[in-house]
Amino acid sequence: MILGICISCSKSPLVNKRYCAECANKQAEHCKRYHKKRREKGICCDCRGIAATGKSRCKSCQALRNERLNGLYRDLKKRCVELLGGKCLDCNLVTEYYAAYDFHHPDPNVKEGNPAMAFGRKPDAMLKEITKCVLLCATCHRIRHAKGEL
Repeated sequence: MILGICISCSKSPLVNKRYCAECANKQAEHCKRYHKKRREKGICCDCRGIAATGKSRCKSCQALRNERLNGLYRDLKKRCVELLGGKCLDCNLVTEYYAAYDFHHPDPNVKEGNPAMAFGRKPDAMLKEITKCVLLCATCHRIRHAKGEL
């Protein structure tokens, strides 16, 4: 595989790791149809076993997928916490437990979305939203909102 070339049509530039924009849209539509058919037939898309009712994966494949995605989100949050300094702006808390940190918009007028939802976005959009934030521990974040310091 040549880097930077679409694996479907050999065009560039790529919009993801494998496809150009046109082929990425076609692939996304194909995946939607594929998962819909599997869901209707009750077949797991990953192992071809029996899927959970109304789902496109069996419980064990869904659990593996959730575990993988949760790991990716944890790693991404860790990088964002480190990007913003790795400590609470108000109380200087430093901890290895990244779940203790929240991303806070000091200026709500520049907020384009919930920072927690930014993890589901493309990396550039996520980074743009996170850089508008300051890092607070959960307690200091709640205190700021309770005081009305949005």
